[in-house]
Amino acid sequence: MVALLAGGHSSLSVLADGTVRAWSQNSSGQPGNGSKNSSTPVSISGVAQPLTILTGTRSSKCKGVAPHPCLWG
Repeated sequence: MVALLAGGHSSLSVLADGTVRAWSQNSSGQPGNGSKNSSTPVSISGVAQPLTILTGTRSSKCKGVAPHPCLWG
């Protein structure tokens, strides 16, 4: 793991291979994959090698190597 972030209702980790995992309370879709109350980290598809990643109370954001930002939750 190269980064761990904690928000109001969600947490994110960035692994050494560049993938992003999320787990949360999920009152607003914080894991980003449609799961409910994920206490086990789930992979966030479409996000790899993020340059910047943030998590807040009900959403997470990132800017990756792709030309567009991502937002979920």
